[in-house]
Amino acid sequence: SRKWQTLDPRFECPICLTCLKEPVLTTCGHRFCRGCIHPWLQKEGSCCPIDGQTLSGEQDLFPDNYTRREIAQQVVECHYPGCSAKKVPLVDMEHHIALAHEKSRKLKGGGIVDDGKAEEAEMWSPPPKQQSPDSTAFGTMYERIVLLEQSSREQQIQCDNLKRRVDTLSEENCRLKVELPLRVCSGTHVWRLTQTTQKLSAMTKDNSVMYYSDGFYTSFAGYRFCARLNVSPSNSDFLSLLVHLMRGDNDDCLSWPFSGRIALTLIHPTVQELSVREVMCSRPELDAFKRPTRQISMRGFGYTEFVTIADVISRGFISANDVLNIKIQINCV
Repeated sequence: SRKWQTLDPRFECPICLTCLKEPVLTTCGHRFCRGCIHPWLQKEGSCCPIDGQTLSGEQDLFPDNYTRREIAQQVVECHYPGCSAKKVPLVDMEHHIALAHEKSRKLKGGGIVDDGKAEEAEMWSPPPKQQSPDSTAFGTMYERIVLLEQSSREQQIQCDNLKRRVDTLSEENCRLKVELPLRVCSGTHVWRLTQTTQKLSAMTKDNSVMYYSDGFYTSFAGYRFCARLNVSPSNSDFLSLLVHLMRGDNDDCLSWPFSGRIALTLIHPTVQELSVREVMCSRPELDAFKRPTRQISMRGFGYTEFVTIADVISRGFISANDVLNIKIQINCV
């Protein structure tokens, strides 16, 4: 490809070193031909050729319509001897040379002595500048407008990147607000079962329907448990309440099987004496206390007939806002 001597550096692709074709702008502020930057990213590890910043394909490439429009408005003179085309659009010059002059030179054979480099230098030597003050002022103003438009576009890209970053941090913050209390609860978790009436109805109609609490930890780096509530498979008048071990972040550092005491309490919202509490100890021979191989251990441990559904409803365990509170306490020993 030819190195155009009069080509403004702003219009030159750093990869092919010719006039930009379908220019795109990267998030780090550099311009390339669309047809050049895509193969580069595929071969060179998705990084900018100029500053090495990581680029994620189309997500970090934007059509540079301002530069494309400015290039389209550039007109240059063809200095090829005998060329009748005095003015040629910049974007068409390479095609013009290949079509009009390369073909002409081949047809004339040895009739023309062609020193390629000398001819190219002559062809692309800048024309004499004889512009009026008004045209110079207009050109300066136009360049200023283009630069401002480009600056605005770059700032918009930066704003979009910052917005994506803020959204990511916001999601991370929401996640931590949910997960952190479950990390530092020291094995005590109050499960607030919302829409209890609807869920009791669903479990009564289909005893395969089960509800699980959030996973919580016995300590910051301890065992992870959750609770399960469902209609007893052996007696549909009762609710079953069990605990399940879950995969945790520090299972490699813990002793297995789990050993400890587990307390389950169905909390009455107004009369503490009516609360139902049961305490049990782990049994190391059971699969329920072995290290879980799935996200939630298939085996649970607890009471298959913890409380009757009738008592839950008639004794007022469901609060006015349709919430059932279940307290799970797990202590390692």
